[in-house]
Amino acid sequence: MHKDYLTAGADIIITSSYQATVSDFMKKGYSEKESTKLIARSVQLGKRAVAMVDFGGLIDGRPRPLVAASVSPYGAQIGAEYTGDYKGIDDEGLKEFHR
Repeated sequence: MHKDYLTAGADIIITSSYQATVSDFMKKGYSEKESTKLIARSVQLGKRAVAMVDFGGLIDGRPRPLVAASVSPYGAQIGAEYTGDYKGIDDEGLKEFHR
């Protein structure tokens, strides 16, 4: 799918890791290191798609496309994605979660 978007002229593709979090992978039995690698793998796949399309460095004067990592927001992990009801966490905690 990434390759199709790139061929059509996309300047940025987004990884398919939106709902993925280290803590959720760990709940499934993966280690923290393995969980981080799984999320990083989505970026590697995006980069691989960019490499599959021959842009010759530029596309009509545009720079080579970027890969944006999609990271699950805190609210999605706790089921409050659309309500904003983030009980038990302050601004610093949110920053650390997303870091």
